Amino acid sequence: MDAPLDVLIIEDDMPIQRLLKHIVERIGFDCECAGDGDDGLTAIRRRSPKVIILDLLLPNVTGFDVLRHLHEHSPHFLGRTIIVTAAAESRYASCREIPLTRCVMRKPIDIDLLSAEITGCHENA
Repeated sequence: MDAPLDVLIIEDDMPIQRLLKHIVERIGFDCECAGDGDDGLTAIRRRSPKVIILDLLLPNVTGFDVLRHLHEHSPHFLGRTIIVTAAAESRYASCREIPLTRCVMRKPIDIDLLSAEITGCHENA
């Protein structure tokens, strides 16, 4: 396993991924990015991030799949997962893992609120 990571961003939309990376680095944390759920799960196993920022609408292995995997295999990560999504609430209302996450933020995101959540989540990791 590589050295632990402060923040892992799992986001397929490159402009949003770059924005999230900029926010994370601006508040002083190291981060790594993954463009889909499969790469994200690999990074979680390899780097054991303190905070995960997760989009739900990912290609192939979705954010919902990532949440189910975490729930089954590494539930301690759920409380350190911040969901950033454009998905309609009705789409994720039945996902039993959503209430176990740190929070759900709708896109477009409030940068100050996201920064505060990342910092709070990191401090409690």
